[in-house]
Amino acid sequence: MSANIALVQENKSAVQTEQCPECHSHVAAHPNFMSWCECGWNLKPHRQEHAPSMFASFYERLGQRVGKQLLSDMEVLEHLMPKPSKTKLFTIVMATVVHAISLAMVLLCLFALSIYREYPVLAILAVPMLILLWTQRPRIPKLSKDEKRDIVPREQFPSLYAFSDQIADYLHMPHFEGILIDEEFNASYRQVGLKQKRYLTLGLPLFSILSPAEKAALIGHEAGHGINGDSTRNLYTFTAIITLENWFRLLASRGEDEVLVEGNLFGLVSNVVGMLMRMVSFIPQLLIKLFIHSIYYESQKAEYMADYLGAKVGGTEGAIGLSRKMFCETTFVLSGQRFVLRGAKGNYFDELKAAVGSIPPREIERIRRVEMMEGSTLDRTHPPTAYRIQTLQHHAQLAPGAIQLTGEQLKQLERELSAVEAKLQERLVNLLKEKLYKKPIHQG
Repeated sequence: MSANIALVQENKSAVQTEQCPECHSHVAAHPNFMSWCECGWNLKPHRQEHAPSMFASFYERLGQRVGKQLLSDMEVLEHLMPKPSKTKLFTIVMATVVHAISLAMVLLCLFALSIYREYPVLAILAVPMLILLWTQRPRIPKLSKDEKRDIVPREQFPSLYAFSDQIADYLHMPHFEGILIDEEFNASYRQVGLKQKRYLTLGLPLFSILSPAEKAALIGHEAGHGINGDSTRNLYTFTAIITLENWFRLLASRGEDEVLVEGNLFGLVSNVVGMLMRMVSFIPQLLIKLFIHSIYYESQKAEYMADYLGAKVGGTEGAIGLSRKMFCETTFVLSGQRFVLRGAKGNYFDELKAAVGSIPPREIERIRRVEMMEGSTLDRTHPPTAYRIQTLQHHAQLAPGAIQLTGEQLKQLERELSAVEAKLQERLVNLLKEKLYKKPIHQG
């Protein structure tokens, strides 16, 4: 047992108190976890590392208005299942309109260039417009170079791929093209390229602390996104949304930093143009709102469906346990910082497991209360966690946990994952050092 793990276990029994700044009562404090009070102080500290996109902001406000009605609908299994709907048809029509406008603008510019002899001014204006359209085009999702390096080969990770293939077969979906393992406390599913190849990303810090049932539920949930009818994961719809965001960002940001210089004609013209562009930006803004209202219900339902499929694979308790483990991100960050400050000696993933295992009952209670808070969600595009758990419990009898790892399979899986621990630990330590010391760390 390393000294760091021993220290974590010693801290488990350490009891301290501090005074709540709001109700002034004395509350228990743990050196490795945030303090909070029953009155609500510090129960769920708000942390926003970056400004949300316009799409995410609208999503969040819409969720606060219709979340309870959606929860009621999801308790009826027939409503949970993906099926054709008027909203899906409207979404396709909206995406078609956006793509048609983009194509029409390109064709108009090309036509202007074709008549440059008769109308040279139009041709001159068409060139920068074409360049602008090209720079603002929606990019087809693809894996970056850094992401490609995280793909683990099937021949070296046979148990991991066999496990995911078994889950994919159970859900009647194609196998993953590849599995990425990185240092994030998260997991995700994506389809990339024109052929929409399927990839699963597993953050080793999260995956390493999950029980076998929770591991199955996680992969089942992410795989479920490939079959749950989420409109935002459709390439046609996704690129239309990105196009609208690009239009709005371009038009709304123009002129923000312009300063009118008295007597400067260029400055005056520039400011007038900027004002006009910002006025026009309400068009893509309106289209974004219409888009979000049209896809919100189906997208949120897709999250509930992914939860349900994850529970069918790993069992209801596994899916609920996974939901609660996702709230251990604070433990992940703090344990990583302590690991770096102590010299980064030993195995970080063993220490993370020990830290999660040493979470005191009071922290478990805080997580439970956070779950019950209306609007408590891990992501703006996800339903509130308490609602998701309630739906899982409602359908518990339909989620038996079909895929289970045997003891030998689990050992083999852990051996495979241990092969990438050193590489990911080094990367994680470097990232934490950059944040702690504000100094870039160059990896060899």
